[in-house]
Amino acid sequence: MSKSEQGCDQVSGHGEVLAEWIEPHLPTVFTRWHRYHERLQRASSAAVIAAAGVRPGDAVLDIGSGAGIPALEVARVVGPEGRVVATDPSPIFVAAVLEHARQAGLGNVEAIETGVTDLPFDGGCFDAATCHMGVMFFPDVRAGLGRIRRVLRPGGRAGFVVWGPEDENAFFGSFWDGARPYLPAPPPGSGDDGVVGAADAPGPMRFAAPGSLSAALTLAGFGDVREETRVVEMVWPGPVETLFEQWTEISRIESRVALERRSEFRRNVLASLRRYADGETVRVSAPIVVASGAA
Repeated sequence: MSKSEQGCDQVSGHGEVLAEWIEPHLPTVFTRWHRYHERLQRASSAAVIAAAGVRPGDAVLDIGSGAGIPALEVARVVGPEGRVVATDPSPIFVAAVLEHARQAGLGNVEAIETGVTDLPFDGGCFDAATCHMGVMFFPDVRAGLGRIRRVLRPGGRAGFVVWGPEDENAFFGSFWDGARPYLPAPPPGSGDDGVVGAADAPGPMRFAAPGSLSAALTLAGFGDVREETRVVEMVWPGPVETLFEQWTEISRIESRVALERRSEFRRNVLASLRRYADGETVRVSAPIVVASGAA
């Protein structure tokens, strides 16, 4: 029995999880586009692995794994002597992680259906933890971060990546700049445009403000907290039409566009995306916040 398996009994549970991440729609769409997102999020995936200090041979917990970003890359870093436990509240995502690991020949990946506040492990089970684009959706941030800290060994590090300021984010802007004029006006602060939400409410931009994520880590009891905002290049490995399809599938936005305006909507959103076309790919830049703390 390895050090990573001693005293690490597992039970099932979801705890507090946003319904949209358990219902089939988003997990199904993100799984369908997983290979595109692996390339798109290569830089942010590398950033969270580095922030967590992941090394060969480590036992690593990945929280909110989705279809396998960054769990599959973590498995390559830790190597056959290491172990990765991917967790997600969606059974669709859990099945996707296992299938993608099988396809990649990675035998050191486990996947468990659980929410962050119900992580089914005793204390001190893991050398490191990663959470890529997930912490901003925790309903109870302090409880979720505290649970992550407790399953780490003393001195083990947790790394997090979230989106930085929306107004500098060309990945979101390339689509939503073209789409918003065709949508009914949402209530102020509702986040109904798919990006911005009320302050401290679960959503993509929850920790975009400098210092907000590091403050949450400190409040949850992490030490040696670090945070930086950096701009990364993101490459969508397909033509603009595929990126348009991905966005419309995720947002189900066309049902909110008046029928007589849908052709115009499509033309204008595609024109917005083409500003960033580079041959048969789309290249955009986006700010990300990279933060970490030690247990």
